[in-house]
Amino acid sequence: MNVLGIAFLGGSFHTGHAVRMANFLSESPPEFERTLLAVGDASRMPAAPLSGELTVLNANPDNPPIGAMLEFIDSQNPSVAVFDCLSAAAEAKRYAASKSFTAVFDDLRFEETSAHLAVNAILGNWNEPEAEMDGGRAILQGPKFLVVKPGLSRKAHAREFETGINVLVSIGGTDPARSTLGILKAFEMLLNGEFSALSGKKFAMNVLVSPLHPDISDIREAAARLGAGTGFGIDIGAALSWADIAITGGGITAFEAAAAGAVCFAVPNPESHETDTVAKLASFGAALPLPAGASGETYAGIIAKILENPSKLSAVSANGSKLIDGLGAGRVWQAMLSRANFKGAGEKGLLSG
Repeated sequence: MNVLGIAFLGGSFHTGHAVRMANFLSESPPEFERTLLAVGDASRMPAAPLSGELTVLNANPDNPPIGAMLEFIDSQNPSVAVFDCLSAAAEAKRYAASKSFTAVFDDLRFEETSAHLAVNAILGNWNEPEAEMDGGRAILQGPKFLVVKPGLSRKAHAREFETGINVLVSIGGTDPARSTLGILKAFEMLLNGEFSALSGKKFAMNVLVSPLHPDISDIREAAARLGAGTGFGIDIGAALSWADIAITGGGITAFEAAAAGAVCFAVPNPESHETDTVAKLASFGAALPLPAGASGETYAGIIAKILENPSKLSAVSANGSKLIDGLGAGRVWQAMLSRANFKGAGEKGLLSG
């Protein structure tokens, strides 16, 4: 038996989708062989804990080569196909669903795909975790089904915000609103004594940013002034476990930061669904929204106010790790396996009926 995961890289799609798929495949039952197909720019493929085969189909992910994708699906003949590419490639999803048990992550148009299972952990209705649909199809919704890095450390009750902080800045690979530089300028102001929030505290920072970022030279210079390292494609799970505070985009990394018990300041891309998803996290007290593309002065004022309140920091940390317990992948696999029979019925013995 084998599982094929498909995710997109570059264009309108962020590297977090490929990382999430790698995380999900790594938690498949041991009897499954695992293959990840990443469609897009191979240079955008980050480090991922994939215990299986990786194929990168270099193509424009905003206009994917459907024919090549269908050929790859045929070549793999998967028992299970899982897509993590939002509402793209509906034809490929329909084709996979005609041959294999098929699931889709965070696709609000999944009814057009014929997929057997939709996992809308981020985009779905969090008040209705599980819903059965016509034809034996189902939808899983909310953070209990969120897939994060296996074994992501949760240190919510071990963080000491009053003595010092480790800060991770990771606002998406290319940071569409170009917020990273403003964040670094804000911390320069905080450390230079323009605010008292960091006075007398130990401070360390790491910045994860794509070398393709339009402000990369200025970001590296600002990071150097802060004594911070810059990198891309490293193990985000280890980085989040190290961080006391994570300043992220509004996508998957914000949820992983919450799961790790880091205080998440989330900067949503205003041109995407991220504004709504960050608002959901904030409504549970698991994240603190920041405006996209703001000035260093604006960021410094907002961040300083929170840093001056250690009890607030501790509450956000605890709320995040309580909301997202890191067991989502196992729940999704359990739901899939309960709906599919891999030994009996159908042309390939896949579907339960």
